[in-house]
Amino acid sequence: GPGVWRALERAAISGKGNRFGYSFVHVYRSLPEHLVVWHNGRVATTALVNTGIPGRETNYGVFPIYLREADGTMSGTNPDGSTYHDSGILWISYFSGGDALHEFPRPGYGYPQSLGCVEMTNASAHRVWQLTEIGTLVDTLA
Repeated sequence: GPGVWRALERAAISGKGNRFGYSFVHVYRSLPEHLVVWHNGRVATTALVNTGIPGRETNYGVFPIYLREADGTMSGTNPDGSTYHDSGILWISYFSGGDALHEFPRPGYGYPQSLGCVEMTNASAHRVWQLTEIGTLVDTLA
């Protein structure tokens, strides 16, 4: 609303601009599934990823990252009705409900096998974490 615009104008006038730069994450669902992180108009990194399985697809849309945790616990319900409670998940960036970018150890990457999240190797997730912040847009439409 108007208050946000006034705050942004005051910040711009006083020279308090975005020193981080602008990043955008694009998740590609075609096989092999992968993501591209753009930072300041250039490709900064790419990574193989896993998106959601049928019935637990990753949400489609363009969403801002709204919560980040360097190390956290993720809980939910599996398709068979059982529950999971996974601690020690690294580099979590929530962007739509419980969907998040994060590391998750798997034998392979590049195809649907998550419960809606965008999973990647620890190294890839850490790099994505370094290039994103609260408000970074994640596009999961492709």
